[in-house]
Amino acid sequence: MHEKASEKASEKASEKTSEKASEKADEAGGDAGDEEGASPSTLDASECVELLERLGTPAGELQGAYLASRRVAMDRSLGDAESIASSSPVPDARAFVVSLSASFLEDFRETAAEYAELFKDREPLVALGRELLQRYFAVVKLGLAGGAGAGGVGTAPAKGLMAALAQMAADLSGINRLVPEIRLADRAAEVVETATRERVGAAFRALELKLAAAVERVGADVEARVTNAGVLDGEDGADGEDGAGEGKAGAFLLGRFEELRDVTLAGVKEALADTRSLLEERPVMVSSWREEFESLVRGHAASTLDALLAGLRRAGGLPSGGGVVPEAPRSLGGVQGGVPEAPRSASAAGPAPVLLVFARLASFMETDGVPTIARTLDAFFPASSEANQTLFVEKQRAESYARLADELVCAYVLASATRLSLMIRQSVALARWDVANEPRDVSPVVIEVVQQLCAIETETAGILEDGGYSSVRLVGASSGLTSEAPTTGIDRGVADLFRGESSEQQGDGVFEHLSSLEPTRASALGAVTKSALKSFVECVRNVRRFNRCGYQQTQVDAAYLDKRVRRFVSIEWDVAGVARLIGAMVSAAGERSEDPTPLDPFIVDRILSQKAGR
Repeated sequence: MHEKASEKASEKASEKTSEKASEKADEAGGDAGDEEGASPSTLDASECVELLERLGTPAGELQGAYLASRRVAMDRSLGDAESIASSSPVPDARAFVVSLSASFLEDFRETAAEYAELFKDREPLVALGRELLQRYFAVVKLGLAGGAGAGGVGTAPAKGLMAALAQMAADLSGINRLVPEIRLADRAAEVVETATRERVGAAFRALELKLAAAVERVGADVEARVTNAGVLDGEDGADGEDGAGEGKAGAFLLGRFEELRDVTLAGVKEALADTRSLLEERPVMVSSWREEFESLVRGHAASTLDALLAGLRRAGGLPSGGGVVPEAPRSLGGVQGGVPEAPRSASAAGPAPVLLVFARLASFMETDGVPTIARTLDAFFPASSEANQTLFVEKQRAESYARLADELVCAYVLASATRLSLMIRQSVALARWDVANEPRDVSPVVIEVVQQLCAIETETAGILEDGGYSSVRLVGASSGLTSEAPTTGIDRGVADLFRGESSEQQGDGVFEHLSSLEPTRASALGAVTKSALKSFVECVRNVRRFNRCGYQQTQVDAAYLDKRVRRFVSIEWDVAGVARLIGAMVSAAGERSEDPTPLDPFIVDRILSQKAGR
């Protein structure tokens, strides 16, 4: 057993003391001469130490020479392991730990045992042990992290990681008895806990990155679809006829929501099962801090949901502090000063339809996602303490997602209304209403507005809750709801009363009632429709003068809108608002017309019939 140690010790010692031993051999007498004549390779460690002591070598020098000779092999083992882990991935953490134990730990165990037999002063051994074992733990940590190019402890399978940690703890237990001063059991327990905590954190960090990538990918898919098509399914129902509302756009957006939903649920389930396997693989290694482990998992689960919430808010262009962009009502409230700027969310969030996808996911998390995760956590840790329960409060998380869903729908309405408002105001501002020709068709901007409303109808199909939109729309269509006001002239006094009622009692714009907007299809469509009509009214009021033909063109446009946009409003409040706004549009043009002679209703109907036939 001591042959290897003897050779190393005597080689090192003899190199340093050969000359000294030769000089003192003659003085020491026959016995010393006989001992000097023996070959160093045949002496064991105790004989070498005894020889050098008789030669007068100080004890401190002997201890240093012995430990230095044994350290060479241990440094080589640690260096080789460190080189392997630093230059290439470590596929099997347990095999890596076993290999390091067979080389380094075995050498250290032999050194510590032999040193105890040879020397009484333990301080040099303890000092060397602290230095080498600190390096050993660093190499083990690198190996547990997966080696070079690995993303951290999270890359190692849970089963392999816990097996490697158990192997390390077992290997260190024997050495701990030889050098109890180093307290290796405590150090090993610390490494086990640290590695386990890092593994749990890495699992949830990987989940957060996966969810963020999915959100980004869906946003890019929707943006590419909108960019290539102009508007989602813009070809369906271009003239606003019935049957356009359930186009491909709703199915496309619904598919993107389902993709996000599946990634979220599958990712959370995988992360929780992964962390659960850490507990089940080696329960004894976590038993001393099990409650802290449960707190760790619940805390990371809550943080992941918060990260997803923040990611959806950021991708939707919403302020980090909550709410919808506050500048929108001020920038869109009036037409004085020209065309308004779009709210920040319109540029930050990309195309408006993606907001619907995020809103649907947030709504799903409120009703299904958060409760499912809460049930899974309770199933994993049924005896969790009350303190741990407070780390993941289901109601609080669900309410956060509910608020986000509302804000995203509001942001979608804002973005859609802003787009229509800019288009309307630019078109009306460029027209020469004081030298207009006789109306022969509906204005292009009016047709485009109806097409855009049809696009919004298809986008919201299947994504937002109906809110009574479909049923009320069908009732309205079958009853033939129309308004006669737009096709007749209106007295100036009546117009003033009309405008006063519209502005003071109703508001009629999306931005005045944004706080009361519901995340339903009926509410969103009604809000955008009223916003577009209000933009028409405000732009008409901003025109300085209409000639007779300009006034009559406004009359034709209002009649077309009256027939087409009624299908987009189903809430009683919105229906009344649309009727008022269409009437206000005609009356505002009449107030500013030099000759407010209305077009014959028969001619208006013929123009609209010809438009419908094309």
